[in-house]
Amino acid sequence: EDSGWSWRLVARHSPTPELSLYASYARGRRPTVLVAGAPSTPYGPARFGRAPAETVDSLEVGAKAELVGGRLRLDSALYAYAYEDFQTTRFEGGLLRTVNAGEARAVGGELEARLVLAPGAVATATYGYNRARLAAGAMKGNHFRLAPDHKASIRLDLSRDFAGGSLAFRPSYAWQSEVFFSDDNDMPGLSRALAADLIQDERQGAYGLLDLTLAFTHPNGWTLSGFVRNALDADYIVDAGFIGESYGFSASARGPGRRSGVALTRHF
Repeated sequence: EDSGWSWRLVARHSPTPELSLYASYARGRRPTVLVAGAPSTPYGPARFGRAPAETVDSLEVGAKAELVGGRLRLDSALYAYAYEDFQTTRFEGGLLRTVNAGEARAVGGELEARLVLAPGAVATATYGYNRARLAAGAMKGNHFRLAPDHKASIRLDLSRDFAGGSLAFRPSYAWQSEVFFSDDNDMPGLSRALAADLIQDERQGAYGLLDLTLAFTHPNGWTLSGFVRNALDADYIVDAGFIGESYGFSASARGPGRRSGVALTRHF
């Protein structure tokens, strides 16, 4: 059995119709986890332990503004997270176990800008900084899994009347910095596999993806679109490690390469 509280307090103030300020403070909770372990003797009973409840206190402040007569919209936020009894997973003796990694911290900020360049032309740009690290124990200083320090994107929305309908072209580019696929960051000194992992190779360096979409929308409600995803055919992986690591081998999942297609949608 397990129980606990989570809550959130939010305040918002709009000094002018074009500006909104807000702040929030929250407590989140991940419940206590029952952890199964191997028997202490062959054919003996399973052993069970507990990973204590993980809690996180989060603080966020932000602002939303419309400038230049509404042509420019800005959304911004700064945040900080403090974790206690951070729960992560680790392979130990061929078993995937939940373990208590102690304290963890994250600080960062996000900014989004949307600018109307001209009638039928809108540009949107985003940037996010997120320094998320474990703060105690053997994994102190490690990155959170799948948490890049930097992310950025830019998109154009170009549209014009065409053949009785609307023709739109939307190119976008999204970039992110290096990520790791486990909280232990694949560090050899933290390997508990049956066969020791001696190489820190389960990570993905910085990469970017270019997507292109061309769409024609008819007033009757149907849209015909063509798209190209990962137009530059960037080579990257979306996961690595898996359970094979505990037996001395690794595997990775490649991100989708360049692909294209068409779609026909109808709204009733």
